[in-house]
Amino acid sequence: MNFARYKYFFLGLGITLVAVLLSVTSPDLFKRIDQGIVDEEYRLRGETKIDSSIVIVYFDNDDITALGGLPLKRSYYALLLQVLSELNVRVVGMDIAFTETNNGHSEYEDLLATVVERNGNVILGGYFRSLSDSTSQEHGIPAGLLYDSLPVIAWSRGNHPVLPTSKLLKCVKSAGHTHIGNEFDLPSFVQSGSNLFPAFSLELFRVGVGADRQGVHISSSGIDVVTDKHTYQIPIDKAGNVFVNIKGGTKSLHMLSAVKLLKYYDMIKSGIVPPSQLEYLKGKIILVGIIAEGSSKFVNTPFTSDFPSIGIHAMFVDNALHGTFTRRVSDIFVHLLVFIVGVLSTLLMSIKKEIFGIMGVATLFLLLLVGSYILFLTASIVFPLFMPILTGLIAAVSVLIYQHKSVSEHAYDLTREQERITNLLQEKELKLHALESNLQTTRQQDIAKHRTQTAEEVKSYQEEIRRLKIIAADLQPSVGTINRQPGIKQEFCGIIYGSKSPMEEIVSLVKKIADSKSTVLLQGESGTGKELVALALHSQSGRKTKPFVAVNCGALSETLLESELFGHEKGAFTGAMKERAGRFELADSGTIFLDEIGETSEAFQIKLLRVLQDGTFERVGGTTTRRVNIRIIAATNKNLEQMVIEKKFREDLYYRLNVFTVRLPALRERAEDIPLLVEHFIALEEAGLNCSASVMNTLKQYSWKGNIRELQSIIKRAVLLSKAEGRAMLRLKDFPEEIAKEQNVSVNIEEQILRLLREKEFSRSSISETADDIGGLNRGTVAEYFRGYCFKAFVESEYDVAVTAKLVAQSSDELIHKKVEKKLIEYIGNAIEHAKSSQSGEQVILASKPKYKNLPQKYHNYLDEIIASAHRGEWALKQ
Repeated sequence: MNFARYKYFFLGLGITLVAVLLSVTSPDLFKRIDQGIVDEEYRLRGETKIDSSIVIVYFDNDDITALGGLPLKRSYYALLLQVLSELNVRVVGMDIAFTETNNGHSEYEDLLATVVERNGNVILGGYFRSLSDSTSQEHGIPAGLLYDSLPVIAWSRGNHPVLPTSKLLKCVKSAGHTHIGNEFDLPSFVQSGSNLFPAFSLELFRVGVGADRQGVHISSSGIDVVTDKHTYQIPIDKAGNVFVNIKGGTKSLHMLSAVKLLKYYDMIKSGIVPPSQLEYLKGKIILVGIIAEGSSKFVNTPFTSDFPSIGIHAMFVDNALHGTFTRRVSDIFVHLLVFIVGVLSTLLMSIKKEIFGIMGVATLFLLLLVGSYILFLTASIVFPLFMPILTGLIAAVSVLIYQHKSVSEHAYDLTREQERITNLLQEKELKLHALESNLQTTRQQDIAKHRTQTAEEVKSYQEEIRRLKIIAADLQPSVGTINRQPGIKQEFCGIIYGSKSPMEEIVSLVKKIADSKSTVLLQGESGTGKELVALALHSQSGRKTKPFVAVNCGALSETLLESELFGHEKGAFTGAMKERAGRFELADSGTIFLDEIGETSEAFQIKLLRVLQDGTFERVGGTTTRRVNIRIIAATNKNLEQMVIEKKFREDLYYRLNVFTVRLPALRERAEDIPLLVEHFIALEEAGLNCSASVMNTLKQYSWKGNIRELQSIIKRAVLLSKAEGRAMLRLKDFPEEIAKEQNVSVNIEEQILRLLREKEFSRSSISETADDIGGLNRGTVAEYFRGYCFKAFVESEYDVAVTAKLVAQSSDELIHKKVEKKLIEYIGNAIEHAKSSQSGEQVILASKPKYKNLPQKYHNYLDEIIASAHRGEWALKQ
């Protein structure tokens, strides 16, 4: 890794360390975003049913209305418990607030207490008015409901418990709190004084599996619930919280209306329905609660926004039975992951190929997302993704921006230095040439000076008019691309041509010979579309449903070509690990296209001749003669007749191939087809674009050594450049220099701007009017070109403002001179603002950097000279 790479690495490393520090100090900063990612993982996984041994018996709005409204009489609950007891359910957990006695109905309270005590396996729920990290006081919770084992864990502390009445608490098997967190987390225990009050769902599970309190063991890593047959493990975090794995919405629950249950039981007792209707409840873990809007709590889950809270307790029991609680990774793992992702992203972006770095970082993020989902799916492990990905993204983007900035600054410095040296050299050469010319100047030459200047001025004006016409045409769309008569454009199997094109005769011949079995020889320069014609011959023949196989004979050596066409047997040569069918076999019953046939050797031509004669051949290294039924189409850009005379191509093979000869014209011979082809290729790249009249004239005049292939490549390039500037028309500047030279065009923006400004006598609005006249340039660009030319003229006039003003103005009008001189003083004064002799050269260069902003590159060396010479005190600006 070179020094520059080290700089990139340390930049990314610094960003990564800041991110790690942020993750340590603010671990919950992106908690909501991470929870959103987990929710998406839930939805991607889909819903699944909870264990069938868990059933929720509920009272909904209709049931409550039918039973007289809330609060329901305790006798209804007593009746329900009695029925469940007779159905032999395993345990009943009641998430219902029995915090107050039924006023005026103490007998109902006594009845419910009696039924609860008789049932023997009833768990009641309660809650604390608040949970905090402060010290918890004793709250009078019966000792029989508390756990006295207290490991060193930062348990939540409960304050002001709200519990069922003391009469009911004396009769229950156990009780627990019903608190649920925002991430579907439940405090496994809440500290009350020096003891622990368990979660409602934990106690429901413990009693349901038949474990006693002595079988519950608490440690910093989890809770073990031990029975005679099995040990169940419940993971907890450092605060003692359990994270419930949400299985789905209400459809994932097994639910039964309490009123329907009572009606069914009454019908069973009456003999109307068989007992089997409710036998499935035997041995079940039952949760009883109210699910009614405005009367019970609902939580927002990945699957629904109104999930009943009692469903979370049911899923807790399901998770405990199957060990599917979600597990949060430790904070240390998160910090380490942030660091690793940040460093890897930095290293990937520091590699030489930028595109590989970007692909590597994208792959890293994809692996993180996929890995996170796989861990969630297989092991219910959840870890925060947003902070690591954000760290990696910021590190990667920062390194990328720094790389681009460094490269741009380096290239800029090199270009300025190169231009400065080149211009200094040209300046010295011009001065030397002027000195030599002065030595040879005579008085007679002075006499002819006026005539010569006049002739040059006429020539200059003629050249300017011609150039302006070309520029104007470059701003107008080609008529051919927007006003073409229907029927002119023809298309045949992908071949584009006009109604009077040489290709019309070629297409006619192709249609005539397409269905023949005879060989065809295609002749023409490279890029004229020989393979396209071969495809047309195949697609119009009776073999069109069979294979079309193309082989470039000139791209392979003789040995490889023989193996490619005829195939080879196993062990025929080094590396021939298995037998391989050749192109002739692959093209059986179809067409084979042999391009560049003139590049083959005589030995190969003999073998090819045999295939042409009787369709037989042997694989390389084989002895079995194979026969194929194929049509051969050959192509070449060479003169085979001349090669036959020169003994470079077998005569007998030439006559075998030359049954039908199709000579394809070069693109320069199809000038009338060029507008059609240009339109076609533009449409392939970007619909809705066209080209200027100058472009079309230039393309029609170009020699096209690469033919259609070259035209398509150049159009592709021009479309990209045009789109980059937001234009809908291709202009001359979008094409390579050698194309524009066909019009002998060299558009000099500087000359255009100066001529127009002079015509407008440098008026206040001349800059804006010039921009409008030229088109494609804004006011700022015109002003910067003019500023740059003023710098250039000032240097060439040896820092004389008056001489420079006359050179720029090119007018005898003193008023115009004054306008230009005023502008010159403004430009130059601003340029040398920081060129003070009291400062060092480096300080001046640094302070003057903003002066170069937006100035065309070719004027930078003149501005260098002005600032440097002013700093050296070689001249002073007179205001």
